[in-house]
Amino acid sequence: MKSKILSPIVSKYKLNYKYPDGREVRYENTNELINTYSEYYYSNIKGLKLGSSLNAGKYLVSAADIDNKTYICVVMGSTNKGRWLDSLCLYQSIK
Repeated sequence: MKSKILSPIVSKYKLNYKYPDGREVRYENTNELINTYSEYYYSNIKGLKLGSSLNAGKYLVSAADIDNKTYICVVMGSTNKGRWLDSLCLYQSIK
């Protein structure tokens, strides 16, 4: 999260990028915690990584700034909807 290149990318739901050769690409992040139109949106989220695997199930690694501290949350072995709800529950229990 300290990377000045990576952090702005993983914290955006949609990002348009123009490469030096002129090629333009639109990236869309599937992290529902940073999607302002999602029922799971959480304004403190800084982004990070989600996916799934046979061993980990649906997972989400996210970061949030709460009370001037950055917290990392890892949810594994979840469901598609559960990873959002579990993450929100963990973040909301911090205060």
